[in-house]
Amino acid sequence: MGIDETENWRWRNQINFYTYLLLPADRSPGLLEQKIDEIYEVNTGDVLERSGWKIRTVLQPLASIHLHSNFEREIEPNGNATTVYILSTIAFFILLLACINFINLATARSFERFKEVGMRKVLGARRGNLIRQFLAESILIAFSGLLIALVLVDLLMPAFNRITGLRLTIDYTNDWGLLIGSVTLVLVVGLVGGLYPAFFLSRFEPIKAFKSPHKIGVLKLTQRSGLLVFQFVIAIVLIVGTGVLHQQLQFVKTKRLGFNKEQVVVLPLQGAELTQNYETFKDELRKHPHILSVSAGYAVPGAGAGQNTFRVEGVPKEARPSMKTLYVDHDYIKTLGIEIKAGRDFSRDFVTDATEGFILNEAAVNVLGWDDPIGKEFGWWNRDGRVVGVVENFHFASLYREIEPLVMLIFPDMFRQLAVRIQSQDVSATLAFLENIWQAYVPKRPFQYSFLEERFDRLYKAEQRFGQVWNLFTALAIFIACLGLLGLTALSTKQRTKEIAIRKVLGASAVGVVRLISKDFVRLVLVSIIVACPIAWYAMQRWLENFAYRVDISWWVFALAGGLSLVIAILTVSTQAIRAALANPVDSLRYE
Repeated sequence: MGIDETENWRWRNQINFYTYLLLPADRSPGLLEQKIDEIYEVNTGDVLERSGWKIRTVLQPLASIHLHSNFEREIEPNGNATTVYILSTIAFFILLLACINFINLATARSFERFKEVGMRKVLGARRGNLIRQFLAESILIAFSGLLIALVLVDLLMPAFNRITGLRLTIDYTNDWGLLIGSVTLVLVVGLVGGLYPAFFLSRFEPIKAFKSPHKIGVLKLTQRSGLLVFQFVIAIVLIVGTGVLHQQLQFVKTKRLGFNKEQVVVLPLQGAELTQNYETFKDELRKHPHILSVSAGYAVPGAGAGQNTFRVEGVPKEARPSMKTLYVDHDYIKTLGIEIKAGRDFSRDFVTDATEGFILNEAAVNVLGWDDPIGKEFGWWNRDGRVVGVVENFHFASLYREIEPLVMLIFPDMFRQLAVRIQSQDVSATLAFLENIWQAYVPKRPFQYSFLEERFDRLYKAEQRFGQVWNLFTALAIFIACLGLLGLTALSTKQRTKEIAIRKVLGASAVGVVRLISKDFVRLVLVSIIVACPIAWYAMQRWLENFAYRVDISWWVFALAGGLSLVIAILTVSTQAIRAALANPVDSLRYE
């Protein structure tokens, strides 16, 4: 910035810079914090003593800001480490589901290869040869999956970045860690998926393989049923999570905030041209017929508030309360539609309001234990005054935080943002008028505006992205679970070919056969629902603890998840069951 402009800035701006320090590798941040506190004490100790303030310096590592910081007035809404951990855990379980499916489908396919194994053993193949063959096939299939995955990642990455708002890129040629990790994962998946079929198939004598291959290992179906239950438990937990996420995001969007956030345009109140001519600028704006009200303050709702210690009637110095603080002008409460619960709003009819008036929210009144706060003595810094009004509790921060005690006072030196309430008709023309007036007063600064409603919604941008990624993971988990169910159904119907044929010969209907095949799998899904519901309830309760204001998890979320999983399971099983029910029993018996 230029020297002239710097000289025109007021002292208040000097406390609002983001400051970054580069420390030597061998220096402790804690020691520097102590040194800075000592500098504060030497230079401002007497001032702090009079005000009752206490200042403590806390240095924050740059790498921890995005995921581990939740302070007010951040540059932008941060991410959440818990969200990253949750999504990483879900990704792990989805990979585990895919591995389970691979084992299940490989085992199901292995029953078709008993005669091949028997023939190879007759021709002299040893067990070790067969094990190596099956493991090599399994690893080759896994490597094929890796190649397909790399292509899909490259194709789908732009869409994923659009959904999440990220800018992820993958450089396969330079990221050796990713390549080594991918190859290691493929080897592990291939070995795990191929071990059971390899050792299972290679142990049988040729005569058993030729005699009755479909009766070998029927009891192992119970093990695969357990794996299927595990798959559907994961899928149902994710379905419940989808419902709870939707509930909470809708709650955030529709919850009464204590102020009217619609049709409010927010402008930055920057530079001496505006701060020194604020009242004139404000009068110019109010000339437009579609501008209903104009106000300024340190921050608009959603941007947080300051923190100060106050002198309070009847409270000793050592017990002075520290409360959130908003510096506002006379029209702030009216412009934002905040309700007055007791007393009155700031008014130009009362000249002393600008230097002695204080308005508290209900939370502050409750903390102070006052039944009748109007007229109580109240003081801050170098001003002494009285409480003139009480406003309804309103959310000046996000719903992550509970509404804290708040004090509002008029202090033009701390005005940072302008709030303009406009009518809903002809918004573009109103914005054009705002821009023209802006350019007339601050031609060197770009006209940058935002709507208060959009600013508040951006506070939950991370949750919205989290919900979109969660939905993708849920769909993927359901798809994988259905593949596993389809494979297990195919194996079950193949092993019961003779039984189904005999039942049809004895007069069983196609519907009866479908019911016979489906009922066992429906039982498995019901078991999955019983197991998944308490897990889902616990997991989502933990996630909701991030919000100070949250929904209660409704029973219908579990009912919907259970019903949806049953419908999906029945439709999946029916594709194989109907085929078996419509097969000619003569052909089935001849096959057996």
